[in-house]
Amino acid sequence: APFYTLHKILQGLLDQYTMCGNETALEVAKGMGNWAYIKLKPLGEETRTRMIRNEFGGFNEAMYNLYAITKEEAGEDQASAGEDQASKYLWVARFFYHNDKIDPLKSGNNDLGTNHANTFIPKLLGECKNYDLFGDESSRRAAENLFWTLVNDHAFVTGEVSDREHLFKPEAQSKHLTGYDGENCCTYNLLKLADRLFCYQPRASIMDYYERALYNHILGQQDTLTSMVCYFTPLMTGGYRLYSTRDSSFWCCVGSGFESHAKYQSSIYFHSGNELYVNLFIPSELNWNGAIVRQETAFPESNKTMITVTPPVGKATGRRALLGNGAGGGFTIKLRYPYWATYMKVNGKKVKADKDGYALVKNTNHIEVEFGMTLHEEATKDDSSRVAVLRGPIVMAGRLEKVEHPFSDPTKYNDYYTFDYGKHPDIPLGSLPLEPFYDMQHCRYVVYWKKN
Repeated sequence: APFYTLHKILQGLLDQYTMCGNETALEVAKGMGNWAYIKLKPLGEETRTRMIRNEFGGFNEAMYNLYAITKEEAGEDQASAGEDQASKYLWVARFFYHNDKIDPLKSGNNDLGTNHANTFIPKLLGECKNYDLFGDESSRRAAENLFWTLVNDHAFVTGEVSDREHLFKPEAQSKHLTGYDGENCCTYNLLKLADRLFCYQPRASIMDYYERALYNHILGQQDTLTSMVCYFTPLMTGGYRLYSTRDSSFWCCVGSGFESHAKYQSSIYFHSGNELYVNLFIPSELNWNGAIVRQETAFPESNKTMITVTPPVGKATGRRALLGNGAGGGFTIKLRYPYWATYMKVNGKKVKADKDGYALVKNTNHIEVEFGMTLHEEATKDDSSRVAVLRGPIVMAGRLEKVEHPFSDPTKYNDYYTFDYGKHPDIPLGSLPLEPFYDMQHCRYVVYWKKN
């Protein structure tokens, strides 16, 4: 899958330019775009159709990004060489439009079949860029259709969506509790897609999924003892996380994994006008709108978080840095009311959510939030007797025997895909103490219990 690899390199170069101002990185990225245009332009439609069946990651998204940068450089009203160059990058981005996969989504068809999940999901990130740049509503519809179909119909309790990298019929979910569930790259891309859709229409339900997948799939993917990461996150009883090695295995989920673990600060906050959305309950400090917003919490071990808003050092005090209705530079905080919360209190008083799932806070600079976090069950889509247990959004698992060496064997080709975890019997609900699934490292575990 060469363009999958090229996407990672190209987007990395663009990140170096947009985040760090590295002009050399942009020039190299342009060179890659020019090479792609020269290579692909002569190809006929039959060749294009056959070629893009292979996994190409988000190469279309990256080329849209390169187009946007170079078009801006050229100037909106210039028919310059730079503008001509930008149009070449746009041509390459659209070369990777996969008609067979995207057209049905645009028409509202949500039958995803048994598609290779991580080949499928990044294509919709490219469609999001097409919507961002050109306002193509059909591209946005396709992205939303894929996201909600995966989240509502396909996702396991952890937020992961695949078995042996492929999708499957939701009505057979319990049959896909295997050692090969949850390719990490799929969730990595679904979180990126969640970010984009939230920007289009801010809704708590989008971030409910983000939180579920972040804590239950992404967070547990990295071994806390060695920093190695796993490719799959097995959900079969008796499975365990099989990690990469330091210098002899570098799978796609290693690359996207390390990126995921470097961006826990992402998506905690969003803003629109003078409204600040607090979506995740993670210790953090935000410098925004003339004030410092600080969140202190031990969530999810604790069911509380505290947010303080203060003027930045050296700045004037007063209304300019206070929460309010926007007058004098003040702003409103919108707190996500999680789907799992049995109640939500702000400064000791119960609050309700608005139509988008947020509790609005104004005219106070000290916000203490308390959530009702209780144990609750979630069954597989097809078998009500096969259940997982959650405390709030956190999947709780049972610890089985210790695994002495849970690492891939680099002498075997892709052994994570063929590894034999052995057979383990079902374990009845209530027979083991419960611990957060993200802490199940170097051991076998049970996630889905058998309920009588």
